Amino acid sequence: MGSPEITFINCPSVTEQKNISIQGKINGDNTDAKLYLNDQEVTISYDGSFSKIVSLTEGDNSYVFRAVNTYGKSTSVVKTIKYISQIVAPTLTVDEVPTSVDTSTVTISGNMSDTLDPAAKVYVNDQLVSNVTGNWTTTLTLTEGTNKIIINATNSYGKSVTIVKTIICTSAVQDQASELPGQQS
Repeated sequence: MGSPEITFINCPSVTEQKNISIQGKINGDNTDAKLYLNDQEVTISYDGSFSKIVSLTEGDNSYVFRAVNTYGKSTSVVKTIKYISQIVAPTLTVDEVPTSVDTSTVTISGNMSDTLDPAAKVYVNDQLVSNVTGNWTTTLTLTEGTNKIIINATNSYGKSVTIVKTIICTSAVQDQASELPGQQS
């Protein structure tokens, strides 16, 4: 006989909620299985699902889940949930951007950091330019006239910050020599 398996439906690694419901299911050989959370028994429904409300303290909160079936086989899973009373947006900086240019392209750069999410993302005009914290750079193609550049940094916790820059392009479209009828260039 095999050991029971513990799967989680709701058990975030980071949360802003002080009280959360950890939810999951006992799979595999769960014949009359019992589930313990930090050595306290948790009720399991007829289909193997469970739900336990926990109160978190600021910082890391560790939980040991142990499922034991009637054959004495057990499985243990350790989960750590970090409670932060207020999750903030990434920090985004944009290096100096010219207000006007006479070329059809411009390169912009900057830095993004996030203390909780090392894989926060930077978008420039809805295009992903970086998916890690640190320095980023991108080259944009401009159109004649006013160009709005929207730089956004977003983390996996739904927090974001946006910076908007405007660049006026005075000659993005190069005039090409045209041939008039009867003339050769």
